[in-house]
Amino acid sequence: QSLVVPRRHWATIASATLFYLVLWNIASTYAALMIPSGQAAILGFTMPLWAALFAWAFLGEHLSRRMLVALALGASGVGLLMVRGAQAYAQAPVGFALGLLAGAGWAVGTLILKRRPVGVPATVLTGWQLLITALPITAGEKHTHFLLTMRPPHCPFCLSLGPEYLVEVKSKAAIKHTYEPL
Repeated sequence: QSLVVPRRHWATIASATLFYLVLWNIASTYAALMIPSGQAAILGFTMPLWAALFAWAFLGEHLSRRMLVALALGASGVGLLMVRGAQAYAQAPVGFALGLLAGAGWAVGTLILKRRPVGVPATVLTGWQLLITALPITAGEKHTHFLLTMRPPHCPFCLSLGPEYLVEVKSKAAIKHTYEPL
């Protein structure tokens, strides 16, 4: 299978990737550092709500009565789940905003690809997107703040099943970024 992507698709791939992978990863990571990670996850997974609203507002898609009911139920469900996090949001409003930004960014990237489909195999598209994502996320050789996970770095679809799978590590001295096991 060829890894070649026609030149006409690169702007679409880059813009979608910057929204739904780069923005998602950065915003959701910092949200999880500022507010309880479970609450950050709930905010990030508001993506379907944002996607429906953005598709209506910017792509002119019709919101049927059924879709409006689904949006209302989804928003209500997220709202009920977030009630317990209200105190955390009040103490860290930037974390709250970043969680919502993660979901919105994921929605925008998805809609970019919906509007301008890229005619390459999914594995080729995914590979290029992960490479594009790695550039800004791992920018700079050394870091002092890490979120370590039990998820293997080569598997973007392997889910860490909750906060018990994450460890936040801060160091005084900068450490070179690596995907090698510690």
